[in-house]
Amino acid sequence: MADSSAPLTCPKCGGALGAPAEGKATCEYCGATVDVGRSGDAKPVDAKEDLYERGREALARGDYAAAYESFDSITDEYPDEYEAWLEKGVAGAFRELRESGRVGADETLLRVEKALEVYRGDRRKEFEREAADRVGEAALELYDEAVQRGAATEANVKGLLDLLFFWETSGSDKEAAWDGIVRVAEQTATPEGTRPFAAVAEKYKKIIRAKAEAEAKAAAEAKAAAEAGDLTEAPEKVAAPRARSGRTAAIIIAIVVVVVILLFTCCAFFYIIGSTT
Repeated sequence: MADSSAPLTCPKCGGALGAPAEGKATCEYCGATVDVGRSGDAKPVDAKEDLYERGREALARGDYAAAYESFDSITDEYPDEYEAWLEKGVAGAFRELRESGRVGADETLLRVEKALEVYRGDRRKEFEREAADRVGEAALELYDEAVQRGAATEANVKGLLDLLFFWETSGSDKEAAWDGIVRVAEQTATPEGTRPFAAVAEKYKKIIRAKAEAEAKAAAEAKAAAEAGDLTEAPEKVAAPRARSGRTAAIIIAIVVVVVILLFTCCAFFYIIGSTT
């Protein structure tokens, strides 16, 4: 077991490590991050995974500049890391809005296109939908933040709509994309009170209405078909007992006729016998 009182050294360069925090320490010389176990041993951390972890943690706490730096470092060192390209695009959009008040939709979409370009897995369609969903949901958050910061300018809203159009085109939840487009386009107004994207809002409101009407029509037709089926079955259900009662009456009549014939035959037989004697 290592001496806990001895200073920790970097397993890569031998330099002194800083004070451990949450089981990790950083080398003061080469900048490497290492795991510090319970025994006090320092073990190298995979650089790529460490950058991913730091980037995700920064995203979770809203530190988009730090998140961008982490994912940017991954794409520099590992240019085929498609997930890093995607998250870099999202983090970059938030960073730019906070630092310059601008929504960099073009840069975001270029990084998403790069993520799709370098993707080599067997779930390409699924990843494309996931990427579009990620971008669309981020666009709605960006819009809310732009409104809070007084940065919901016409140029920024156009950029946000570009991100939402990508979501509507390639994502898995078109209804959410339509609703988002309508909300952003409908709520946007210039200082003069004009609504520059009103036509966009109306277009997608028509799509939403048409879809709702189609669903209502299909439901009504299904209900009518079900009711018509009940009506056609009802006469058959009534006719069946009638048919059974008709058959029963015919059987009774036949029995009565047979009995009458037998009685007539017996009477005739006894009459003939009596006349001969």
